[in-house]
Amino acid sequence: MKPYFYFLLALASLKPFAIEAGERPFIIHFTRDQYSAANRNWVACQDEKGVMYFGNEAGLLESDGIGWKLHSLPHSPQIRGVAVASHQTIFTGGFEEMGRWDRDLSGTLRYTSLKGLVKEADFQKENILQVWMSDNKVYFQSSNHIYIYNYQNIHRITANASILFLLKVRGTYWIQDTSGQLFRLQGEKLQKVEGSDFLRHATVRVVLPYGTNHYLIGLSSGKIYRYDGKSFILWNQALSNELAGKELICGIYSPHQNAYFLGTRFEGLYKVSIQGTITDYFSTYHNFPNNSVLSLYEDRQYNIWTTSDRGISCLRYDNHLSYYLNDNHDAEVVYAATFWQDYLLLGTEQGVFYTLKSELDGQDLFSSLRLLDGTQGQVWSFTRSGDELYCAHNSGVIRISRDLKATRPYSISAGVHKIVDVRLKGKGLLLLATYNSPMILDKSNGNLYEIEHFDFPICNIETDYLNNIWLETGTKGVYKCRLGKNLNNFEHCVYYGYETNTALPAQLCINKIGERLIFLGDNRFFTYSESSDKLVPIQALNDCFKATGEIRKIVHSHDEEIWAVGSKSVHRFIYDGNTARILGSYAIAADNLSLVTDHENISILNDSTSLFCLDTGFILFRNSLHFPDSPQLPAPYIEAVEINNSMNGSLFPDLHREADIPYNFHLIKVKYSAGNAFAGNWQVECLLLNKDITNPQWEVPAKANEVTYDRLPKGKYLFKIRITDGMGNYSAESSFAFRMLPPWYLTPWAFACYASVILILFLGGWFLLMQRYRNLHLQQIRKKETKQLQHINEKLQNKLEEKDAELFTQTSFIVQKNELILKLKEMVNEWHAKDAHKSLMPLYLKMNQLLTESLDENEDWKMFLIKFEQKHHTFFKHLKAEHPALTHNDLRLCACLKLNLETKDIASLMNLSVRGVENNRYRLRKKLRLSPAQNLNEYFLKID
Repeated sequence: MKPYFYFLLALASLKPFAIEAGERPFIIHFTRDQYSAANRNWVACQDEKGVMYFGNEAGLLESDGIGWKLHSLPHSPQIRGVAVASHQTIFTGGFEEMGRWDRDLSGTLRYTSLKGLVKEADFQKENILQVWMSDNKVYFQSSNHIYIYNYQNIHRITANASILFLLKVRGTYWIQDTSGQLFRLQGEKLQKVEGSDFLRHATVRVVLPYGTNHYLIGLSSGKIYRYDGKSFILWNQALSNELAGKELICGIYSPHQNAYFLGTRFEGLYKVSIQGTITDYFSTYHNFPNNSVLSLYEDRQYNIWTTSDRGISCLRYDNHLSYYLNDNHDAEVVYAATFWQDYLLLGTEQGVFYTLKSELDGQDLFSSLRLLDGTQGQVWSFTRSGDELYCAHNSGVIRISRDLKATRPYSISAGVHKIVDVRLKGKGLLLLATYNSPMILDKSNGNLYEIEHFDFPICNIETDYLNNIWLETGTKGVYKCRLGKNLNNFEHCVYYGYETNTALPAQLCINKIGERLIFLGDNRFFTYSESSDKLVPIQALNDCFKATGEIRKIVHSHDEEIWAVGSKSVHRFIYDGNTARILGSYAIAADNLSLVTDHENISILNDSTSLFCLDTGFILFRNSLHFPDSPQLPAPYIEAVEINNSMNGSLFPDLHREADIPYNFHLIKVKYSAGNAFAGNWQVECLLLNKDITNPQWEVPAKANEVTYDRLPKGKYLFKIRITDGMGNYSAESSFAFRMLPPWYLTPWAFACYASVILILFLGGWFLLMQRYRNLHLQQIRKKETKQLQHINEKLQNKLEEKDAELFTQTSFIVQKNELILKLKEMVNEWHAKDAHKSLMPLYLKMNQLLTESLDENEDWKMFLIKFEQKHHTFFKHLKAEHPALTHNDLRLCACLKLNLETKDIASLMNLSVRGVENNRYRLRKKLRLSPAQNLNEYFLKID
């Protein structure tokens, strides 16, 4: 036997008191590393939504079982007294501080000090120890006074001596001062409790209700008196003796369990019946975190809370389960269990341990365990056969007699996984699934037969109603066999597995429900079909367990009730061959407990008791107790919705109506709480609905207190939240509706502006288009006009050229004519001078006259001006306008210069000598007032 068992046995022998039967709670302990505050916690309270509050040395602790929040006071961090008015308002007290916490729209508690309602001098060095509420009044108790706050002002009550405590029982406040006497607070006056004078030298720690109108008065010494309104009578001497020297500190009465819980300073927590008998005990010897219990509280789910110098503990009472856990690192792993005679036998990796069944109702089970000599080693299972109990062991088969004697009657060299007691071939046989091969043991003569030609390990063996033997190989499927006459061979054997049928799982385990075999693999259930000689799915079971997680084993309890054992949870269900329905589930992994990996098992002790095998102990399920079919999970509640914008801060909308969220506040944080999550290890699922979200899915369950959505597009949204226990059970949904407003550029006003702009742009575009078409039309017209003008211009140019040609021709003609006439005249004059015959004189005169007449200057000039003005019709007008002093001859010269005629041509045209032309040019420059450097011809060229 291991040394720690003897040590625990020695501890148990120190407890002489009787223990009555009761359920063993599951203890949850919270350390400072989990709640991030000080070690010491003074008091615990709960609000109507299931949120717990704790008075901590560092402030007010708040938790819904999923997350923790610490609300600190800057000048007086310690909080010793807490009273909850509602989820919205909490009252606390500490050193030189008392006040109230009010929850704002963000879900945060904001503190308001009330000490300003009391004179500062009267409140100095006051330490508020307890806070109570009733009748719309709040009672703050310090060592010297009681302060009554009526939500408007504070009234102070002073006792004759220092006040030791203020306790509330049945709506009445009990007080003891340092004089020892008990008082009851009536209104705002202290009324002495008659007969309490004997308490002058005692310290009262608890006042509890008893019966209809009696009370229990507990002293720090451990003595507890029953007070009937007149006298004090010692309640239970044995209990008082047990509590002596352990310093009773606190106590509560649990109506749900009809029991008392008493906390001590040195020896932990006691559970006491209404008769005064200790029914349960919790200390550091029983995995209780601390032996010093500062306060006790029962929440709405009937869990018992304790506060201490080393954290917070919760005793969770499940009305169907009892926990027997051993956190010692040497604790044995339980693989199987059975009731044998008056004993509980546990099969472990070290052997078979036993204890009396009555020890299950005790509080120190592990110290009472004994190792059954001769069973050392790995124990896999137990099998009953008449008056004998067989143990499947790693060294073979062990037989346990009625008087707990272990023997090895059969020489088996291989380890045995399972033993099945059957009657085949008219004989009582034991079928053995061994490490090497299947074996048959004949109980009548003790002969052992090893099956021929079957030399691979078998982990499970069963028979069906047709006397077929089914063998489970573990990794290669199953075999259906018929035993031969000589018991050493199989006359018929058929394999069923993935090697011949790929639709089957690689690993199949055999389970038996009554006479029906069920095969389980990859979380799918199969049965054997005789008609098709195949393993076919069981649709009812597959549908029943499709959402429960992995199932590793099926264990038949009784009648139609069956256990489905998973890797992290167990499920109790019924199956009649056609329909299946889960009655209840328990998520073992949620409590940080573990079934034995790859050997998950539940042992059926009797029709009313089942044992869950754990790696740190076991859990008992008593069928006689109520096991709820469908647990009612409370709906979570949305604490606050915080809408953030990095530039503009945060907004907290009203949760009772649809919120309009500006688009620039893009970060939405929904804060929620799952009240009472301590009790059920619940998790939260969230869902966001929107018409644009296709196939919305609930998020993966998580233990969280908030969810964040970033940059949601515009539209209407519905946020939903629910609680799940991981077993397919869900709470009612809580929801919050909101609408993401579009950005300013997508608002109706913006669209109106867009429409206006588009209309303006359209009209502007239409105008520009029309303008363009008009311009194009004008361009075409202008092009046509230009062509016409070009054509006209060409005509005019041609005409001008014709005029120029005519003018040039006319001028040339006149010049040539005059030159010719002058030349002829010179020739005539020359001829006359040489040969002046009188007879020719008339001819000479006539010719000279004719030539002179031919040189008609006026007539030539008229012809010249006609042609000149056809081309330059404004020249003389502009010239006369600028130079009115010009004479007719000057204008002639100007016209000749305009045509850029040479001096000789001008002389010929004007019938002047070249010298005369030069003189005229000179005089003309003077009239025109031209500078010597200015060219006369160029000057006229500039004049139109």
